[in-house]
Amino acid sequence: MELKRIDPLSVAKVTAILYGAMGLLFGGLFSLLALMGFALDNSSTGAEAALTSMIFGVGAVIILPLFYGILGGIFAALGAMLYNLIARFFGGIRVDLE
Repeated sequence: MELKRIDPLSVAKVTAILYGAMGLLFGGLFSLLALMGFALDNSSTGAEAALTSMIFGVGAVIILPLFYGILGGIFAALGAMLYNLIARFFGGIRVDLE
């Protein structure tokens, strides 16, 4: 069997969801680290430090999944298009299945 063509939109959709989930995981970890940093920081006190920690925590959970998902989808679609172009001229990837 030979893989001759990859649909860029299907690759972009799956990769965007995958990267969005990874961004959610990384955003959650970043949010926890921001909260831990706030809890351990004795130099800044009051609402200013709480607001900064909250912005980084919530921002990470919202922005990182969007950022990872959008960029992951775009680059996966570009990769699929490049694969299709190369496969047209040089042949696709050979796959042996049982």
